[in-house]
Amino acid sequence: MRVAVYYTPRSCPPLMKAASQWLGTSGLKVAGISAVEMESLLQAPNHYGFHATIKPPFRLKTGHTLNDVEKELAAFAKELLPFFLPPLEIARIDNFFCLRPVSDSEAVHNLAAEVVQRFDHFRRPAEDKELAHRRTAGLTKRQDHLLLTWGYPYVLDEFRFHLTLTGKIDNDRYVEPLIQELSARFDPVLQEPVSFDGVSLFVQHGTSSFSEHKRFNFGR
Repeated sequence: MRVAVYYTPRSCPPLMKAASQWLGTSGLKVAGISAVEMESLLQAPNHYGFHATIKPPFRLKTGHTLNDVEKELAAFAKELLPFFLPPLEIARIDNFFCLRPVSDSEAVHNLAAEVVQRFDHFRRPAEDKELAHRRTAGLTKRQDHLLLTWGYPYVLDEFRFHLTLTGKIDNDRYVEPLIQELSARFDPVLQEPVSFDGVSLFVQHGTSSFSEHKRFNFGR
């Protein structure tokens, strides 16, 4: 089993609906891209669910249980108050499409950094094969240090808040059709303010897809 702490924009139903129609629809067709090709492009985000990563997936260290994580995450959430994200935009980073804030949010970065560090005592150290797999991405010296220390290379000062919409794009002919389709689907709902008002504990059993186990609203 692996667990992760994610953010999902539950308090913005139009955005959640647009995301579920984009990620949760089988046989999705986009102009110039077949349903089979789309299934491949959406395989990774469908596997992890619509979210922004706060504490990346990890296995529990011996002696800790899912219930232990739940209790500490519930206590942590009670300490916080909701805040609004900067407006979101469709962006392409690291060769995939996502939604990201138009400007940096100190509140988001501080929260993510605190969660990564505060909950790390639950994490079983990454195995050698995991480290080797991560390093195939061509990590910087700093990212490799973060990988060894926190089990993931894109945390703390390397953290970039985003909600993933596609897997990696290996064919340039997909780019323009995807931009047009994503803009048509998401631009109308991105006018809505998006509140960061809670975090969710996601769980993966075996090789199954991640699913939301429990949500923890801030201040409750």
